[in-house]
Amino acid sequence: MIGLEVLINVQSNFNKVPLSVTIDKDWRIVLTATVANKLRLLKLPQPIQEALLNKIITERHARALIPLKDPEKQVALLAEIIEKNFNVKQTEERVVKLLEQKNEKPKPKRKAFSKDMRIAVNTIRQSLSMVTDSGINLDAEEEEFEEFYQFTIRIPKKK
Repeated sequence: MIGLEVLINVQSNFNKVPLSVTIDKDWRIVLTATVANKLRLLKLPQPIQEALLNKIITERHARALIPLKDPEKQVALLAEIIEKNFNVKQTEERVVKLLEQKNEKPKPKRKAFSKDMRIAVNTIRQSLSMVTDSGINLDAEEEEFEEFYQFTIRIPKKK
């Protein structure tokens, strides 16, 4: 019966909510929805619990925040609820929007590319020129074959 004692202690610390439990045939404690909801509210961050106790928001507002999981997001939305005076439906809609944003994966950025080999060859030439201009002596050979270009670059190791 220790579990029942814990529930009674929780009850006495949470606005004297009527405790409603039943004991099933296997002597397990079964909470009613009311008590289960009160216990879920106790898991919310302290600022939300304080807003609830001070009647700044309702229990339905607080329960609507539970699906967010992230305490920082919950507290941020609490501020928005208070600032914009959201009703419960608006709060629930805002939570759904935040959850949808979380589920959206950023689209992979397309890398620009060109099939024009002249651009590729010129880019390599410019890169080699920049390396040479920075003071590194390199030996580069460029050969053009019927089906491809071949660059051979030799950069001496400094000892």
